[in-house]
Amino acid sequence: MKLHELIGLSKERLSEIYDREEAAAIVRVWISDRFDVALSAVNSLPDTDLPDHQAELLSIDLDNLCKGVPVQQVTGVAWFCNLPFHVTKDVLIPRPETEELMYLLFEEMQDEPIKVLDVCTGSGCIAVALKNKFPQAHVSGCDISFDALMVAKGNAKKHNAEIDFLWTDVAEGIWEGLQQEKFDIIVSNPPYITSVEALSMHKNVLDNEPHIALFAPDDDPLIFYRQILIFSRDHLNDGGSVWFEVNKGFASEIARMMKGFGFVEVAVENDISGNPRFVSGFLPHYS
Repeated sequence: MKLHELIGLSKERLSEIYDREEAAAIVRVWISDRFDVALSAVNSLPDTDLPDHQAELLSIDLDNLCKGVPVQQVTGVAWFCNLPFHVTKDVLIPRPETEELMYLLFEEMQDEPIKVLDVCTGSGCIAVALKNKFPQAHVSGCDISFDALMVAKGNAKKHNAEIDFLWTDVAEGIWEGLQQEKFDIIVSNPPYITSVEALSMHKNVLDNEPHIALFAPDDDPLIFYRQILIFSRDHLNDGGSVWFEVNKGFASEIARMMKGFGFVEVAVENDISGNPRFVSGFLPHYS
């Protein structure tokens, strides 16, 4: 089989479960990762005959893609802030919205020996991206999932990022190993999707990404934000800040909550689609 024949066949098969534009985008990412070329170079690849062993491996890939397995899990690679991250079914696939949060935070940070905590770290993409951008920062990440923490540690090692990863149960207010720590920045993309929203989510997300990282409890959808803010009262330095990715339906409520916890300069920022997606605030300087 020739490469371009495979690409055409893949687009047709994936168009049965995705719209044609999304199917083409999935194929482009898949071929880019498997052939180690830039996305922009995929269409320029020579139409070579694929060796039998390579064609067989790509055929297995395609079968998994057609079953709805996300392309990032098929290849094992997701890109975030221009860095490749290993992902499995134990972690969320990094989203473009979370990259937007990082760029907002990057604008506020300088490369100084400050202490940063990434809560609900998952794949570790936020923590690693921060450490990569600001090598002098002391970065920690925490999560309830031991499997996710293993993935995060692997990603930190891959990028030579020295990061402390710890187990916590944020919803229960259990901050194992962090009771004596204080931070300058706390950042989090916690679970924030409601069960009602799940009804409109794509099946491949529901079937392949960890629900523990996606969904907040219906009876208290802001529990993670509240617990992080409670923690921040005793573990954030004066003038320190908290940065959240949020459910667009709760942005104003989370902003009010932050003000109630004494934060100032509380800001709600829209994502590229115009949805209120990010909330940040600072503790006052008391001295």
